[in-house]
Amino acid sequence: MLPTRTWTCSHPETRLPTLRGDGVGLPDERSRWNRTVVTDGDGRFHFPEVPEGSHRVALALRELPADFDPGPIQETTVAVYPSKLARGELDVIRLAFIQGKVTGPPDVPVDTIVIRMAPGGRYTTPDGEGTFTFYNLREGDYSLALDEKSLPEYGVTDKPDGVSVSVRLGQQPQAVNFQFDVHKPTKPVRKVLLKATGEQPRPREPEPPGGIGPCSVPTLAGCAAPAGQPADNPAGHPAGQR
Repeated sequence: MLPTRTWTCSHPETRLPTLRGDGVGLPDERSRWNRTVVTDGDGRFHFPEVPEGSHRVALALRELPADFDPGPIQETTVAVYPSKLARGELDVIRLAFIQGKVTGPPDVPVDTIVIRMAPGGRYTTPDGEGTFTFYNLREGDYSLALDEKSLPEYGVTDKPDGVSVSVRLGQQPQAVNFQFDVHKPTKPVRKVLLKATGEQPRPREPEPPGGIGPCSVPTLAGCAAPAGQPADNPAGHPAGQR
């Protein structure tokens, strides 16, 4: 083996993830090998002691961090010569994220409210403080909106048509804020008007001692008196006379 290595440089402001190199192109395939390295903070990597010949260097897609996507160049072929530095370049795309917050009345929880994103059909819910995040977004234009079905009863959002967000490479989009309120319908007040007739209220007849009125027990013949008292006579005769 010769002390030869391959290097690569990433796109500015982009840190390359794990890379894979494996030898190809040897006639008998007996020298086929597979090695994996990780880039440094500048996106550079190297394979030491690479044998002379043609080698394939590619992104290790299974080990690609979640905040990266493969770029246009996912693998390349590098020719290694004795005592010379061989170079190869690979591309990855740093994914962006959109962050925001949902606020509402102090006594209304917000962690069950759904925020939907288009295109893509993705959705998320905020934490207890109302903060939410959409991760791993490629460059493009997106629209965010609160799902009105997830709002509390009588809930109304301040952005019913949603919010448009542009994601551009190397630029972090501004935070998206939603606010909602609860407008409970008020109960109608029924007004009753009293019309004055000029009539004086009729005085109430005084009750006899013991709380017995003039006709305490009405019957077909008149009024039945309590025990020990004569009954009323509708004809006006004293009791026992006709």
